[in-house]
Amino acid sequence: MSGRNEPRIRRRLPDLFLPVLLLLLGGGLAALPGPVAAGVYYVSPAAPPGGDGSRDAPWRDLARVLTSGRVSGGDELRLLDGEYGFVKVGVARFSEPVLIAPAPGARVHFDALHVVNASGLIFRGLKIWPRPGAKRQVRTLVRAYAGSSRIRFERLEVRGREDGRNYRQWRKEDWREARAGGILIQGPDSTVRDSTLYGVFHGVQASGARARLVNNRVFGFDGDGLRALGDFSLIRGNVVRDCVEVDTAQHDDGFQSWSLGPDGRPDGGTVTGLVIENNIIEEWRGPREHPFICSLQGIFMKGYLDDLLVQNNVLSVSAWHGITAYGVKGGRILNNTLINARGPSGERPWIGLFGFQLRGASEGRGPQLVTVANNLAHAVRTGADGGAGVTLLGNRVVSDTAALLVDPLNGDYRPRPGSGLIDAGDGRVAPRQDIIGTARPLGARPDIGAYEIR
Repeated sequence: MSGRNEPRIRRRLPDLFLPVLLLLLGGGLAALPGPVAAGVYYVSPAAPPGGDGSRDAPWRDLARVLTSGRVSGGDELRLLDGEYGFVKVGVARFSEPVLIAPAPGARVHFDALHVVNASGLIFRGLKIWPRPGAKRQVRTLVRAYAGSSRIRFERLEVRGREDGRNYRQWRKEDWREARAGGILIQGPDSTVRDSTLYGVFHGVQASGARARLVNNRVFGFDGDGLRALGDFSLIRGNVVRDCVEVDTAQHDDGFQSWSLGPDGRPDGGTVTGLVIENNIIEEWRGPREHPFICSLQGIFMKGYLDDLLVQNNVLSVSAWHGITAYGVKGGRILNNTLINARGPSGERPWIGLFGFQLRGASEGRGPQLVTVANNLAHAVRTGADGGAGVTLLGNRVVSDTAALLVDPLNGDYRPRPGSGLIDAGDGRVAPRQDIIGTARPLGARPDIGAYEIR
């Protein structure tokens, strides 16, 4: 028996011999053991070759171990102290997920993490950014390619540079050096949750079906905060804050989606079942003397969008597009709060619903079967057809929405007493809970906007 395989073989021996032993002893099959317990193994980049995966003799190469056949579904790989560099995981597929996480108290750092043609992996609690002086190897720091599925990134900290938390002090040269995307999941049934990103280009992106982007924080970005292109994706409870514009004028978005055709090109096909709820998107929090603040669009979606739900979001932005969707069929835009991050304005930001024509189509389609209700916004625009196909209920449209809230400059977006927002919504369509989970309504009718108060 070799030392390398000893933990795996030792764990399987009872399954192999115990049934035979029970039969020999007359115990029959009633006492057969249950499922084999998952194994916990250790990895260290400083370990010598030939380890057995124990804490005293850990394996050395994380990517190689995952494809070696020594790891089974349900196992855990605990990472010991060290610099792991750029980790690229190849073909590693498990029906039950395998957890990869630091050992308790371990200081673990990756330069980047890519997953290719893998399935059933959970990466949790990792810190990822390029080390100072290291040659830039990737355009996206954390990536699960399209051939992968059921990949989960949880509680990661991702920075464009080691000093990413200090992005407000960066010069243009610093932003250019740190120009890398944060997290990108391209395969189906994958998740990014409870992760924090600092000083990145695009924040968290998903292009596969049934993506879950939940409770993430994107602080300091030079592109789009969030993206999701796949059917039945969920974007919930995220905070996107502090957008910069360093070099060229571009349309930075807090959240963006667009439909793809069968050829993979934009403006073809349909995005179905997209849910965007309970998110806070802030162009900038705090003093506005910073030289690189962008003019951020809130939620911008383009293509054919079927069965769309956008509810309980806060958008503090200064561009026209607060919540804008082209080509919606079957949609609900409910109880969102939109304010202009730079003070009173005319129609910015608006809720806009417009027609769209797919690439190569003979004709386009306007918004159909869309309900817009209980929103606070600077304007509601419904396209050239005058809003045919759009039902408007209980919205409040004013030029200075911030004046109706408690303290929006410091992140308190609750309706102010006497604002006219409390108990003023339409209860027939309001979500049952507000942005923080408070039951709605607390009064006779729901409040307008994302928050419900007494």
